[in-house]
Amino acid sequence: MQTASSGGALRNPVQQDAYRKPNQSLRLFRPRLEDSHLAIRSPTSAGALTAMILVFGSLLPGRDLLAVDAGRAHEAWPATVIRVRDGDSLLVRTGGRDMEVRLADVDAPERGQPHADLARKALIDLLQRRDVTVEVLDTDRYRRKVARVHRRPDGLDINAEVVRAGNAWVYRRYVRDQSLFALERIARERRVGLWALPEDQRVPPWTYRERDRKRPN
Repeated sequence: MQTASSGGALRNPVQQDAYRKPNQSLRLFRPRLEDSHLAIRSPTSAGALTAMILVFGSLLPGRDLLAVDAGRAHEAWPATVIRVRDGDSLLVRTGGRDMEVRLADVDAPERGQPHADLARKALIDLLQRRDVTVEVLDTDRYRRKVARVHRRPDGLDINAEVVRAGNAWVYRRYVRDQSLFALERIARERRVGLWALPEDQRVPPWTYRERDRKRPN
C-alpha cells in the first residue's frame, strides 16, 4: 500500500518509516556484515539463489495461468477454443482450465439483433476446436479476459478478421488498434456481412444494449 506525503509524492510504508526514523532505516536497509544470518556472503551465492528461484519457478504447473489470473497485460498463452459464445466471445481451455475470452477492440451484434446468429456461425467456422494464441490486454467487469486472438498455426488475427468480414463493429469506446477502422470502412463500402442489412437494422451493439437497459420491464 502506498501513502501520500505532504508534497504529493507516494511512499510505501517502509519508505515512510525510513523518512521519519533515519536511524532505524539504517538497520532496515543496511544490515551489518557481522549479522551472518542476514548478510549474503558473496555475489556468487546471490546469483546461485536467483538461478534456483528461476529454475523452480519455471517448473511450477500452470505458471502462465497464474500470470493471466493476476491480470498482467500482454501476457500471451496457447489455448484451445472449446465453445463460441457469440460473435465476439469464446470459451477456451488452457493448462487444464476453462477461461472466458472477449475479443478486444470489436463488438459483434447482440443476441436478438439482425446478423447475430450469422456472426456467431462465422466465428465458429473460424475457431471451433482450433488452437489459438491469446494475448491478454485487460479483464472486463464480467471477469472475461479481453484479448487479441490469433489462430494457430496460420496466425490469422481473429479480431481483425471479424471486422474485415463485416461480422463486428470496431468498438469505439475501447478500441486500441486504430487500423481496424480502415477494415470496417472497406467492409461497409463492399456491403459485406452486417453492412448488407438495411440501414435501420444496422444498430451498433452498444446502442442496442443502452436501449435495452432503458426499456421498461
